[in-house]
Amino acid sequence: MDEITLPMISERAEIPASSTYHFFSDVRVLYKDLARMITDEMSLIAPEIIAYQRWQDCVGTFIRTSAAYFNSDTAARQLLLGPQTAHDIKRAACHDDLRFGAVLSNLLESIYHVPQMRDSVLACFYAIQIADTFFSLSVLEDGIITDQMLDQAILGSTSYLANYLPPILEMRNSMPLKHPGRRTSGAGDAGIFKTRKTVSVA
Repeated sequence: MDEITLPMISERAEIPASSTYHFFSDVRVLYKDLARMITDEMSLIAPEIIAYQRWQDCVGTFIRTSAAYFNSDTAARQLLLGPQTAHDIKRAACHDDLRFGAVLSNLLESIYHVPQMRDSVLACFYAIQIADTFFSLSVLEDGIITDQMLDQAILGSTSYLANYLPPILEMRNSMPLKHPGRRTSGAGDAGIFKTRKTVSVA
């Protein structure tokens, strides 16, 4: 990534370099903007939620959907999880995980009677960060998120949340099957994730 320059990107995109510099002062600014765009795209994707009896399975489905997205999109995987990405670029997208923490928290509360917590959104945010750590390790070692590391990500996230949630939560009488206004997908359906033209950043 450090070897890529704005003129190289302009040439690849077949646009004048002056136009590129008009929007981005340097390539790191472009990467930050792309990182935010990726998280915006991910926020429009939700797993096909099944009213699992165990909240751990619900969290697992949420994390599996995230892994399927990254494994289907090389650019997103390299930029947000890759070892060559600078810390400040990852942080540009990291703050958006709070938004995903809110989504996961609302999802759990829509299906189960969740006990009152001091900050459920923050707890879910940390759980997602734990999963992302395993994702990053897997990308570093294997280039993708392997099934083994995905299982470890789910174990780490659910184990963390188990500090705040009891092993079994009472289910609500009626559970929404999907989020209004959000696309839904099974964890293995990577095709619908291809809504953005991807460019390798390796």
